[in-house]
Amino acid sequence: MPGMRTSSWATLVRPALLTAVLVAVDIATSYSAELPTTGPVERLNDFLAASGRTRGADFTVQVEDHIAHLSGTVRTIDQAEFIAESAMCMDEVFGIVQDLRVDAPAAKAELVATELLSRSPVLENASIRVSVSHDGVAVVSGSVGCFDEEDVARELVSRVEGIREIDMQVKTDPFLMRPQGAVEAQLLMSYADDPISSSYALVPTFSDGRLVLTGTVASPEEKDRLLLTSLVSGVMECDAAGVVVDPQLAVAGIAEKDYQTSDILKVLDRVIETDPRLAECQLVTGFVGSRLTIDGVAPSAAAREACLADARALPGVTGIDARIAIGDGVGPSLSAN
Repeated sequence: MPGMRTSSWATLVRPALLTAVLVAVDIATSYSAELPTTGPVERLNDFLAASGRTRGADFTVQVEDHIAHLSGTVRTIDQAEFIAESAMCMDEVFGIVQDLRVDAPAAKAELVATELLSRSPVLENASIRVSVSHDGVAVVSGSVGCFDEEDVARELVSRVEGIREIDMQVKTDPFLMRPQGAVEAQLLMSYADDPISSSYALVPTFSDGRLVLTGTVASPEEKDRLLLTSLVSGVMECDAAGVVVDPQLAVAGIAEKDYQTSDILKVLDRVIETDPRLAECQLVTGFVGSRLTIDGVAPSAAAREACLADARALPGVTGIDARIAIGDGVGPSLSAN
């Protein structure tokens, strides 16, 4: 593993972010029997092996100047994103260069994706279609009732082997009511997909706009984060009194990070500078509400997708609206994920 340099981060990341990361380390280690005895790469590899989520993947991890560089092959986009999200949970990692490529045949991808979408209780009232090209590009179209349903549709398609890129072209129809059981199903799916909460037994119960959460987490900060991330479409009130904090669940050197929007933008700008695939891109990042916006020009569709992959790995990014033109800047490509 290369040596970790910190000089450039002293001026890049505001002191509050560094403080937040150090606090996260203190929180994690204060609940653990001892300090981490391994570096971030070994710790990440052990964490991923225990998760059982990386079967069939062949990848390497390097950490330099607090940026984790992920390269290699995976079976699905979801697998790549889980590896990236897990890397972000290592205390020493502030950002990700995500260069994991899907290496799997796409012959049956359209059939599998269509089946997953049609069977989801979250999308019962949505009208969604998916087509997959021979080279693994999935185009998802149709109508959903809210952004949450769009996110669920993308998540399900990302789990299909052979799909290398997802182009979301769905429209939001506010007259489409969320089906009964959609909130609980969405939250269970979200908890299971998260590197940290997937190891907890969390139970959401939803009725008449009121969500009740029960289960166990490792720290008060995790409980607060759980409460915020559970406020999905349809939830008017959330009661987390039944969520118990058990410090023994904490793992030294592994914790989720809380980034403010300004932190996300600064770290993403640094990642864009670091990622050689984005050297010829001209990009401007910002936020509109809770959604990250990326505008500009990329030399190729591959460079655009590389930028989106890097951005999705950052904590606090709940959605991306990307208007990135390809080549000469004519005809921008709109991607909402």
